Amino acid sequence: MAFGHGVRLKRCGVLARLGLTFMVLTLLGGAAASGFYLWLKQEKRDLHPGLTIDDIKAHYHGLQSRPRLLVALERGHPEELNAEDRRTLTTWMSGTPSEMEQAWADPDSIDLTPSEIIAASCVSCHTPDATGPKAYPQLNLRVGSFAAIQPLVTSVQIQPVSMTILALSTHTHALSLAVLAMVLWGLTLMTRWPGLVSGALLAVMGIGLAVDIGSWWLARDHAAWAWGIAIGGAAFNGAVGLSGLMILLDLWLPGGRGKSASA
Repeated sequence: MAFGHGVRLKRCGVLARLGLTFMVLTLLGGAAASGFYLWLKQEKRDLHPGLTIDDIKAHYHGLQSRPRLLVALERGHPEELNAEDRRTLTTWMSGTPSEMEQAWADPDSIDLTPSEIIAASCVSCHTPDATGPKAYPQLNLRVGSFAAIQPLVTSVQIQPVSMTILALSTHTHALSLAVLAMVLWGLTLMTRWPGLVSGALLAVMGIGLAVDIGSWWLARDHAAWAWGIAIGGAAFNGAVGLSGLMILLDLWLPGGRGKSASA
């Protein structure tokens, strides 16, 4: 492209390149902070630690959250819990809340009740005064009633973000991120890198951003579009990061001034 050959960032003075360097670094830092904020805000959206596709589904589509204790049991925690007690707890959590409350400490049960199993196998590590390498005092299982433990053993219906917030978020993100992508692409055109590379970056940024934001709305009716949000967002942010890196390298690597543009 003629524009890319006629104007080069490398031809700017040292002070101009220094200023542009810090502006690009600030931009990339802002993008990283945005990702960190997303993690902080959404990583427990499904009521379980860690950012997963379920957090995205919960935010845009809504989700029936699985009981936290059931998730732990299915991944093999605690390891020393025998199969029969694990099966008792799993079966218990498949019932309705009223059935679970009745069986929680049923005095007529000939087998160990859920309250007894939890007291014997879980409380030693999950209590405010627990110590040792396996202790997790933040989760208190030393409870005396079903009501106290119910949030950990029953499903919760998580409602999606409201249409008003979704529309507002779309408005702000679509405008700002599209402009950001165009600015980065324009700067990339003024580097030494081939036009095919900058063109590919623009394609990835444009398609990724459109898929990401478009999937916000599609996921409202179909949860599978949460993958479009994850993939589109990853593609856009990856292209933004790569574009910023290419600009920084071009500013300070030797060479790259190109031929002078003809009058």
